[in-house]
Amino acid sequence: MLWLQMNHMASVKEQLKPIILKSLRITDLTPADLRDDQPLLGGELEIDSIDILQLVLEIERHFRIKLVHANFDQKHLESVNVLAAIIESKIVESKIVESKIVESKISEAKVAEAKAKT
Repeated sequence: MLWLQMNHMASVKEQLKPIILKSLRITDLTPADLRDDQPLLGGELEIDSIDILQLVLEIERHFRIKLVHANFDQKHLESVNVLAAIIESKIVESKIVESKIVESKISEAKVAEAKAKT
């Protein structure tokens, strides 16, 4: 199970690095050039507030998650590792919510079916 989680995290990072470069319009680096501990704020990438917005929107679209609900925590952009971990947790969270919705619909259907039989 731990291997699966680590493998999935590596997959998130592999998908995340090109998104970072594309969103920030960085053309002189490749995904392999971005270190996992690469600071995203206050580092070499020189990210501003517009860049943060573009990056967050692209991440939400790509991974089909809601990264920001009310306020954005800048600690999420501490590094590629931290951002990937946040994305991973949001993916798991969204799968749990989807599962609960499906379970609820199944329960509602069973109740409706039982009522129809009586």
